[in-house]
Amino acid sequence: PSRGQASPAMPTQCQVDRSMNIVVFGVAEDHSQLVWRKIVDQALKFITGNDVDSTDMFRLGRFAANKTRPIIVKLRTAWDRRILLANCVKLKRNGDGRIFKS
Repeated sequence: PSRGQASPAMPTQCQVDRSMNIVVFGVAEDHSQLVWRKIVDQALKFITGNDVDSTDMFRLGRFAANKTRPIIVKLRTAWDRRILLANCVKLKRNGDGRIFKS
């Protein structure tokens, strides 16, 4: 482009909405997804008092037996996220107290 003209805009990629994600730390490692998903579901149910409608949850990083990876939980509604964040202080009373959010 010549000097007075702006360069053409780069094509925008699909924006990913991460506003309804929460990150959960402290859940013990296990090769089976069913085990750690059940632990997270129980913790979220304990916080809210009822089942939380999550679309997906997955671990970040590679498996290592001596480390605990964070878990991203994708929620369907902003209301669930709001309730979880407002009541996350209850996590201290859940089980062994090692699960926490960010």
